[in-house]
Amino acid sequence: MPTPVNPHTLKPGMRFDQALFTRHGVKLLAPRIALTEEMCNTLAELRQTSLFLADSARDFSDVPPILDKFPIAPGGHAEADYLTTGGVLAIEAGQEIEKYHADAFSEGAIHADAEGEIRRNWANRIKLADAYASQLSETFTNLPLKLERGVDPLDLSALNSPGWPNQPALARFRDERVELFRRMFGRILGGLHVDSAGLFALVDELIDKLLLYPERFTQLALLTPRKRDYLPAHAYTTAVLAIAIAARMGCSREDTRNAGLAGLVADLGMGLIPRDIRTAKRKLTEIEINRIQRHPAFSVVLLDVIADLPDQVRLAALQHHERDNASGYPSRLRTSKIGDLARIVAVADNFAAATEPRPYKHRKKPYDAIEELIVMGSQKVFDRRVVRALVESCGLFPVGSYVRLSTAETAVVIGAHAGHVDRPIVRVAAPKPDVPPETRDLMDYEPWELSVINAVEAPPSLRRHLRAAG
Repeated sequence: MPTPVNPHTLKPGMRFDQALFTRHGVKLLAPRIALTEEMCNTLAELRQTSLFLADSARDFSDVPPILDKFPIAPGGHAEADYLTTGGVLAIEAGQEIEKYHADAFSEGAIHADAEGEIRRNWANRIKLADAYASQLSETFTNLPLKLERGVDPLDLSALNSPGWPNQPALARFRDERVELFRRMFGRILGGLHVDSAGLFALVDELIDKLLLYPERFTQLALLTPRKRDYLPAHAYTTAVLAIAIAARMGCSREDTRNAGLAGLVADLGMGLIPRDIRTAKRKLTEIEINRIQRHPAFSVVLLDVIADLPDQVRLAALQHHERDNASGYPSRLRTSKIGDLARIVAVADNFAAATEPRPYKHRKKPYDAIEELIVMGSQKVFDRRVVRALVESCGLFPVGSYVRLSTAETAVVIGAHAGHVDRPIVRVAAPKPDVPPETRDLMDYEPWELSVINAVEAPPSLRRHLRAAG
């Protein structure tokens, strides 16, 4: 049974071995968090006569009956407010149901019929998340912000190792891993325990592929079809790019692994933002903007259900929207206060978002996105070293770009050379549709024999023909 706690008796420094809930099963704080003065004030302001200590919302006898199965399929809209048994993810009436919600509600759903309970707690949950993030920031002050470079770096000298999958197999591989991560993503959002071994396995698999196929590795992020506003897919793309960047910067396997993990989990907090806000074409309200800008703090709060996650990864998740010129959020930090892992994830996240389809803006050509990042690096928005490592990994004409060659042929970029970023590996369309495309490595030609003239948009028929090839 839950243990009642009078919110007015809470004092800074107090810790509890169980999570703190409202009487309706909304989780406010994870176990073993040291209360701060700000947290105590926020909890005292709640419209609650008592708070409760419990392990999950299932412990409450007076919450509405727990449904074994969430009653709404993805694509539908909730007709009422629902809460996960972990007490974290709250679905509001009218909100669109996304794929990962099924995983968040995998252990049951609570029909939250208390009028306005979920909405009423949003502002307080934001305050508590901010306070927790601020507390962690103080804890993180002992963490080194700089990554050692050149100490036991990964060997990226492999060239064209056999066994790289053709496009259909590559797309299947990526889709399977994205859906595997989706199940973890949903459970984390639901406040349900997730074994960190699954996350580590996804990242280690990517690092192993990078070591074998460094020139083609970023195909996993940029060449396969991507779905609009699908958060698990965006996270996987960000992880691929973060791994590539960290390795090119000369980081160790451990630091590269942490970069990949941070890329996977940094945007978890966006899963708490309804899709109609994330994809709105209209001008967002101040409250909606505030919710979005608090998603790094929510990401850190959500990470408490993952055991053995390195603190460096938590810090990167919190800081990945900070910018070197103090224009970022949530804390407007400057260069000296931002960790290298966060800088890596920031560039990976930005490039992933810019090159994937979005319902509210036009997808940029990869070349335009990389050019914009180079400019922002020169303006000290992003770390220029990180941007350079991205260019070395993806190419100046990034993997996935369509380019016009000096022969007047159109090609898609499928690989990059770190030392010659303007001399990619390309797949060239054949004169006839029934003839398979030809792969050419521009490093095998003199520049006057074959070079890239410019990036272009490819007609849909050509795009299908080039990408369907092995």
